[in-house]
Amino acid sequence: MLALFWVGESLLAGDMAVSREVHPYFFVGQAGNGLSAFLADHFWGTAHDLGPRAPIDRNLPPHLNLGILCTIVSGLLNVLLVLHCLDPRSYEKPDVSQASDPSGAAS
Repeated sequence: MLALFWVGESLLAGDMAVSREVHPYFFVGQAGNGLSAFLADHFWGTAHDLGPRAPIDRNLPPHLNLGILCTIVSGLLNVLLVLHCLDPRSYEKPDVSQASDPSGAAS
């Protein structure tokens, strides 16, 4: 999932996908990537002035939206993985002997 994050950040979005100042709602999903998201925000997040009062930038990467989507999906998959690991019911093996005979009587 870390590869999906860096592909979205570097290759698709040209280091513009992660920015807490420009799109804070997206950053919530991207923060699931942990240190990578915070490093990308620190180094490249404030380099571009894309705020609401900024002039229109016609030189944005053509796949910026796809890069943002990849970084968010990567972060949310990491959160889902952590939740799966914390809940033992999600990875316990079910008892097959009782599930095969629903009436409870042996044949």
